[in-house]
Amino acid sequence: MVAFRDGILAVVEVKSRHSCDFGDPLEAISPEKQMRVRRAAQDLLETGDGVLAGLRIIRVRFDAASVLGTQIEMVEDAF
Repeated sequence: MVAFRDGILAVVEVKSRHSCDFGDPLEAISPEKQMRVRRAAQDLLETGDGVLAGLRIIRVRFDAASVLGTQIEMVEDAF
């Protein structure tokens, strides 16, 4: 997910689980996944003219969101 507010482009990796049987959703964001998200963000910044046109991006932030059942947890600057 990508969000923009106050000059910050937040790239958010969202992981969900129905239960903790297979661990916390945030634990599923491996270093490899983080690298893929960073590369995708770089591609968006380099080629996303139509999507990002007119936005004054001051900072790019990488966040994570955990959805566990009906509970949502947001972690800013997660990686």
